[in-house]
Amino acid sequence: MLTLYILRHAKSDWNQGLPDLQRPLSPRGEKAIPAMGRLAHVLPSPVETILTSPAKRAHSTAAGVQAALIAHGGSVTLCQEPALYDADVEQLLSVIAGIDQHVRTTMLVGHNPGFEQLVAVLCSMTGAHGPRMPTATL
Repeated sequence: MLTLYILRHAKSDWNQGLPDLQRPLSPRGEKAIPAMGRLAHVLPSPVETILTSPAKRAHSTAAGVQAALIAHGGSVTLCQEPALYDADVEQLLSVIAGIDQHVRTTMLVGHNPGFEQLVAVLCSMTGAHGPRMPTATL
């Protein structure tokens, strides 16, 4: 059975006038990366693979978490998954269905509103009880 972790990217910088895919992390987002890495290190199932959106802010978040996991002795593969960018629930479920059956634990790093909607579907949450995933939420 697959263990799936869903991580929304850290806070991005809107002030540079760049296209959405190229927006970097903000200073606040950069500061969040070490804490996210420490959190990922103590998850119940060690992360084997991280699939990330190609957006710069998501990839930077994923790379920071990967580095933290490796620093703590983990072995984590980081793969860019274009389908995670601007994905709706159907696209996200398709990405999940395509994960190699030999992989036991995967982390997806991407964006809202798709991630909030995915968590709601997977956890049978609706309406006001649906998840809220601000930046850097796992």
